[in-house]
Amino acid sequence: MDALAQPPHDRRQLHLRRDQTRALVDQHRDLAARLAQVHAAHKDGNTRMDVAVPLGVNFEAEGVVPDTSRVIVAAGLDDLFLDLELEHALVFVDKRTSILNQKLKTLDEHVARLEKEHDMVVKTLRTAFQLPDDDSKA
Repeated sequence: MDALAQPPHDRRQLHLRRDQTRALVDQHRDLAARLAQVHAAHKDGNTRMDVAVPLGVNFEAEGVVPDTSRVIVAAGLDDLFLDLELEHALVFVDKRTSILNQKLKTLDEHVARLEKEHDMVVKTLRTAFQLPDDDSKA
């Protein structure tokens, strides 16, 4: 096994954090789109919503939300949820998405910097120990 081909542990952890943050951003964008749909339906006078509730193992039950004027949203901390009016939930999700996008941008910059440093160290070690490049193995 080529030890130089393995990324350092902290770099793998940073990749994992970046991927988790990216998934969270996607979830927030999906939530914002769904809230916008509910808000549009609410403006049209449709305050009731029929939903499929997942029970697990690919089973679902029909559910009815009689009043969609209030929404419960995860605040971003473990076990902390907020009961917000629909308009406030839209604003909250937009702000949370922008914060997550800033965090994702910072993580992308850190990952790029670490990858550049790792590649530079690998290149230096290959040159110092006169090891063949990965390209010449193919």
